[in-house]
Amino acid sequence: MIVRDIVLAIKPKYAKKIYSGEKQFELRRKLPHSLINHVYLYESRPIKKITGYLTLKRVLSGSPDKVWRICASTCGLDKSAFELYCGARQVIYALEISYATKFAEPLDPYTVFPRFVPPQNFIYLPTPLVDKLPHLPLKESLL
Repeated sequence: MIVRDIVLAIKPKYAKKIYSGEKQFELRRKLPHSLINHVYLYESRPIKKITGYLTLKRVLSGSPDKVWRICASTCGLDKSAFELYCGARQVIYALEISYATKFAEPLDPYTVFPRFVPPQNFIYLPTPLVDKLPHLPLKESLL
């Protein structure tokens, strides 16, 4: 199976929790079909930039109850927000973060990606651009 980098859309308040180490699991209702290498974080409004990246430890999947038992204290949501996010899903995914790295200067994806459209969930990072992104100056590494 191919290993790919992805750009993940995330609200700025959750990105802040990830970079501080408070949020150690990123929840998702669906996953890419490829194996994930790095996860670049695209912060939605008002930031609208790629602010850093994650390296994952593992990806958990299971019923919402099972996932909640494992990551309740470090997923960045309270129980009611978690239930609302899961909805009627039978399976939910939790991306466990090994470390998070924030760029010193956020990357404006509109200047790097031709015809960039912010992802609803995630987008695959085109192979030629992967080499450009890791060379950005880093601000901090956490977790």
